Amino acid sequence: MHNYKVMPGESLESIAQKFEIDVNTLIKRNALPRKHILTQGQRLDIPILILHRRIRNRESPWSVAQSYQIPTEKVLSSNLSSNGYSKYHMLLF
Repeated sequence: MHNYKVMPGESLESIAQKFEIDVNTLIKRNALPRKHILTQGQRLDIPILILHRRIRNRESPWSVAQSYQIPTEKVLSSNLSSNGYSKYHMLLF
């Protein structure tokens, strides 16, 4: 389980997409009404264990960690290889 802080402009749909989970799962896990409008700073429980995603241009382990609100060390330790970082980051929660 990951406790996530809602950022400005985010919606249930955008957060569900970010973490690759179903919106209904997010609604149920957080006991939210179906038409719930999120507020900045609101906390949500995100029910995931591992997320794989492709690294985009100009991203770093730090920026990926910031985006998902996890420690940079988790991204680094999950992705070290003999020739640097893989093209995928495995984010462990």
